Amino acid sequence: MSGVRLVCHSVFEPGRAAEFMDGWTARMAETRKERGCVQYESFVSLDDPDRVVLLEHWTDQETYDEHWTLEQTRGPWPGEDVTREFTIEIYDDHALWELGEDMKWRPEKR
Repeated sequence: MSGVRLVCHSVFEPGRAAEFMDGWTARMAETRKERGCVQYESFVSLDDPDRVVLLEHWTDQETYDEHWTLEQTRGPWPGEDVTREFTIEIYDDHALWELGEDMKWRPEKR
């Protein structure tokens, strides 16, 4: 499925990721109701509980732009003040790959 995908990496002050997740739960529920939101989920690392990854998937650039405009009106992110590192990777119109019967990966046929 094409669209816009984001992978957001956060590293929090030691022991503070749970505080972020507690505050972030309501924001995630709100965002999931937005037009074009396919995925909006956070994951805590099993190896480092202070590391959280947010996966976003939007149907297209227009709906992501609408989301980002709305996000700017919501104020600071819960836990933003305890974040040590934050990076975002953005992917758009990516090609999906499928594993063939010959066990070789190739771009999915559309």
